[in-house]
Amino acid sequence: MVKIIYQTPTAFYIGSQSKMSWTDYFSNVGGLLGLVLGMGFISFVEMFWQCLRVASRMANLEDLIA
Repeated sequence: MVKIIYQTPTAFYIGSQSKMSWTDYFSNVGGLLGLVLGMGFISFVEMFWQCLRVASRMANLEDLIA
């Protein structure tokens, strides 16, 4: 039989605590949505620019659009 005796009593508390509040969560989601929508808008502008370049090449107007 083994008997273990501690010099000081020890107790551990294990619990959970949320790292993010609701405000933090919604601000992160809003920031990510803004980033994705901003990238989508930039991609739309680039596609429009490429369409203009192709149309100018077809119409031999390369001097107007670089």
